[in-house]
Amino acid sequence: MKTKRLLLAAMFCIAGIFTVSAGENKDFTFAFSGADLANPWVAALKDGFEAACKDLGVNYVSMNASSAVDKQISDIENAIQSGAKAIITNPLDGNALETIFTEARASGIASVTCAHAAGSSNPPFLVVD
Repeated sequence: MKTKRLLLAAMFCIAGIFTVSAGENKDFTFAFSGADLANPWVAALKDGFEAACKDLGVNYVSMNASSAVDKQISDIENAIQSGAKAIITNPLDGNALETIFTEARASGIASVTCAHAAGSSNPPFLVVD
């Protein structure tokens, strides 16, 4: 429950940024990339993300990196290419994701990391323990 509340609070902040320009929440998508959904904590984080998206009335996509850094990078690249407005992730390797999150920011995509930072220049927005 704590995870859902914190994630919901973070997502309301992100949604507020886009609601002004989007007009309606259905106009954009949030993406979640979990390190490995076999981990109960990561699965709970995904469930909280999905519940928060439903509460906000936004489209969402959830991805499972299955403990493969290359897959997580590919998943996030796909989210960027498909026009996601925000990416929430539990990074497998924050340093490996730094470049892709820099690309996301350059594209105007909000990024949130949970529990781990994405590289040295990207401190975590939300740390959930």
